[in-house]
Parts: sequence; C-alpha cells; structure tokens
Amino acid sequence: MPEEILYANLDDLLAKLKKLVERSEECRIKVNKDNVKLKVRTKRKLYTAVLTSEKSGVPKEALADKAKELASSAGCKNIVEIQ
Repeated sequence: MPEEILYANLDDLLAKLKKLVERSEECRIKVNKDNVKLKVRTKRKLYTAVLTSEKSGVPKEALADKAKELASSAGCKNIVEIQ
C-alpha cells in the first residue's frame, strides 16, 4: 500500500524527498490530467507525492517539468516517466 507524502510547500517536499531518495531504488513520475504524482520506491514501500498547480504554484503544463526538477534536486539516480 503506497504512503502519501504530505507537505506544506515545495521546500518541505524537497527535504522529505531527500531523506527518502537516500534509500530509494527509483523515482517515477506519472502525469495525469489534473496533477502529477512523484513516486519514490524503496525496497519495502512506495511513497507518493501529488503535485497540483494550486499547491505548487506552477501551471498545469509545467507540473511534469517541476516534478523532474524536484526529483533530480533530491538526488534521484533513476527517474522513469510512466503513463
């Protein structure tokens, strides 16, 4: 069962992602119509952060790019975009 990553702002999300990425196997980005999900998989669990344009302050068209930027800033070695 995936666990949702709750965050107040993007800086808070980045700090939480950095802790998870240290023990992660891969990061996945799933683009939906209204949001983008950033998924971090460890050996035992899947963590999901849901990025919306309202919460991140980024237009819907740029959410996928913002998610990739967050993942690379957090230190994800393997970033996969899934449909």
